[in-house]
Amino acid sequence: MLLLPFVNDALLTLDGKADEPGWAQAVELPDGAPFWPNDTVATVGSLRARVLTDARNLYVHFEVADPEPELVRAGLGRRDSRYADDYVGLEIDPGVGGRRSFRFVSNPMGVQTDGVHLLGEATYEEDNSWDGLWSSVGRRTSAGWEVEMAIPWSTLQVSREAGKLGVAVIRQVARKSQTYSWPKREPSTDGLLSQATAQGPSGLPARVGLELLPELTGGWSDPPADTGRFGLFGVSPGLTLRYAPSGNFSATLTGNPDFSQIESDSSRIEVNQRYAQSYEEKRAFFLDGQESFAHPFRGMYYTRSVNAPLYGARLDGKAGGLSVSGMHALDMAPPPSVNEGGGWTEAQLAGHAALATVARTQYATSNGSSVGLLLSDRTVVDTNLSNRVAGVDGSVRVGRNFSVDGSLVGSATTFTEGEAERLAPAGSLSGSWESDTVYVAARGVAIGEEFRQENGFVTQSDVAGGAAEAHYQFHPGGILPMLSVEPTDGWAFFDLAGVPRERAWDPSVWAQFEDGTFLKLDGRVAGEAFAGEWVDYARAELYANTSVGEWLRLEAEVNAGTSPFYDPAHPRAGVLQEGELGLQLQPTSWLLLEVSPGVAHMTELTGEEMFLAWTGRARLEAFVSRRAWVRLVADTQGQADALDSWRLEPLFAYEWTPGRAVYLGGSYGQEEEVASWGVFAKASWRFLL
Repeated sequence: MLLLPFVNDALLTLDGKADEPGWAQAVELPDGAPFWPNDTVATVGSLRARVLTDARNLYVHFEVADPEPELVRAGLGRRDSRYADDYVGLEIDPGVGGRRSFRFVSNPMGVQTDGVHLLGEATYEEDNSWDGLWSSVGRRTSAGWEVEMAIPWSTLQVSREAGKLGVAVIRQVARKSQTYSWPKREPSTDGLLSQATAQGPSGLPARVGLELLPELTGGWSDPPADTGRFGLFGVSPGLTLRYAPSGNFSATLTGNPDFSQIESDSSRIEVNQRYAQSYEEKRAFFLDGQESFAHPFRGMYYTRSVNAPLYGARLDGKAGGLSVSGMHALDMAPPPSVNEGGGWTEAQLAGHAALATVARTQYATSNGSSVGLLLSDRTVVDTNLSNRVAGVDGSVRVGRNFSVDGSLVGSATTFTEGEAERLAPAGSLSGSWESDTVYVAARGVAIGEEFRQENGFVTQSDVAGGAAEAHYQFHPGGILPMLSVEPTDGWAFFDLAGVPRERAWDPSVWAQFEDGTFLKLDGRVAGEAFAGEWVDYARAELYANTSVGEWLRLEAEVNAGTSPFYDPAHPRAGVLQEGELGLQLQPTSWLLLEVSPGVAHMTELTGEEMFLAWTGRARLEAFVSRRAWVRLVADTQGQADALDSWRLEPLFAYEWTPGRAVYLGGSYGQEEEVASWGVFAKASWRFLL
C-alpha cells in the first residue's frame, strides 16, 4: 500500500518548481508505461511524480523529461478545452470502491481538464462535465515541462478520515497520441480496476459542506426574449445552494437560475432530417452528477428537454453499494416531443409550463454488477397532459471482459386534452466481451407504438430488432501502432407487426499512426421504410484527424453515395455528398482560431438538383491570461446561393474558478431577413463553508 506523507502546514507555493522544503518529504511514484494505442510502443521521455498531503490538500508535482521539448504541445484555453495537448494528471477513487474515479489533468501551461469516470465506460474516455475546485500551475523548461497541483480534500468529497484512496498517474504525449499510466494498465482493462491503493490522512478539519452560488444577470434584446425568469428591467438575481457534507450525500436547490449558455449551439445542416437533433449539455446544474442517470436503455434522460427552468432541485446519495439520485425542475418553455410517432406539439404546449422529475436508484456490487430503478414524470401545468415512465434494469459483469445489461420500462401518456392515458412497454438487452485485441457486442431493443419518454430523447416507437458488432485490433508496430477492423456492424429492425423498418451493414476500418494521425473508413449498405415506401441506399464515409506541426490541427469528414430523401409525399433515394472540415490554428499560446465549414449536396439519381445546404462557424479566442479572455464567434447558414442566417457573438470573460466569473457579451444577426440583437452581462460567485 502507498503511504502518502503528511506534512503539517506544508506552506507550498504553487509555481511549478517544487523547491520548498516540504517537498523533501514527498513520496516519489514510479514512471508509467504506455497503454494507448498499445503497450509495446517506444516510450517518449520520462515522468517523475511526487506526492504529499496536509490537512487541506493533496499536492502533486510532475516533472516531464522530453527528448524533443520544442515539440511539446501546449496552449492557453478554457477548462476542458486542451485535451489534444500534452498533459499529466491523477485519477483518484476516493472510496476504493472501484465504481467512480475523479480525474485531474493539466497541460504544460496549467490549463485544467477534470471529470468523472464510471466503471464500465470506455477505458479512454471520461465525462468532462464535472468541474471541481483545485489549483494547477505549469511551466516549460529546457528539458521538458513541470506541473504542480493542489487538490483540496473537500473537492475529493472525503470525510474527516480520508481512509484508503485509489490512485493512478496518467500522461499523454500528444504528437504521438500515446497515453501512459502507473500502475501499468492493460489496453482492454478499465482504469478503475488498475489503480494503486493509497492510505490517506486522518483527522482532517471538519467542514459544513455548504456552497452558495449567487448570480446577477442582465439581458436586453430586440425582439425581447422571454426567458421565464423573474426580474426587473432585464436584471435578474439567482441563487443556488448545495449541501454536500461528504462524498456520500449532496442536495442542490436553485432558484431563478440563469441557465443560458455563454456560446450558442453550433449551426447544423437541418435539411432532410428524419429525427430531431440532440445537443450537448453545457449548463452546470445539469452537468453535475449527470453520470448518475446513465441507463442501459439509451435516451432515457436528456437534460436539454428542460429549456427554461424557473427553479430546480437535485438530490444524490449513496450508502455502500446503494446510490439514489433525483432531479426536479419547473420548465417555463417545454419543447415538443421528439418521437417520430408524434406526441405533444408546440401548439399544445404554448403558454404552459411543465414539471419535470426524474429519479434513479441503483445497487452495485464490487465487481460492477448492478440492479436499478428509474422513475420519470413530466406534467404540463394547467392541462391533463402527462407522461410517466417507470422501469427496472440490471447489469451482470463476469470478470474484466464480459458483461450483460438489460432493462424493462413502461410509459403512461396522455397525448391530447381530455383523453385517457395510453400504456406502452419498451426494453433492451445487450452483451459484450472484450480482450486486448477483440471486442464483440450484441444488442436487442423493442419499443411499443405509444411509448414516450418526454424527459428523454427516444425518437423511435413501434420498433423491435437488434444489432451486432465485432472489432479486431492489430498492432503491426512501426509507423502503424494500431489497426482496427470492424467487419461486422449490422442491424435489423421491424415494426411490431413484423414489417421491416430498417436494415444495414456498416463495416469499417481505422488506423492510428505513429505521428498521431487517425484515419477511419466506414461503409454502409442499408435500406429503410419511410412514409410507406422502402428506400435502399449505399454510401461511404472517410474521417481524418491529424496535426501539422505544433500549432495546426485538421479534422475532416467526407460522406458520399446514395441516401434516403425524407419527403413524405415522395420518399426516395438520391445521390448525397456531405463534408465537414475543422481547422484549429494556434500561432501563439494565447491566440486560437477555429474554422468549421460544412456542406451537403443532394441530387436525384437522374442528376436533377434536390438541395444544396451549407453552414459555417469561425471562432477566435485571445487569452490575456489563464483567467481573462475574449472571444468572437461568427455563424452562417444558407442554401444554394442564398444566405438564410448569420450571427456575430462577442464575449469578454474573467473566470477565477468554476462558478466565480464575470461575463459581458452580446449578439447581432439576421434570420429570414429579420435583424436581431442582444446584450447580456453576468456575475457569479462561489462561497464554500
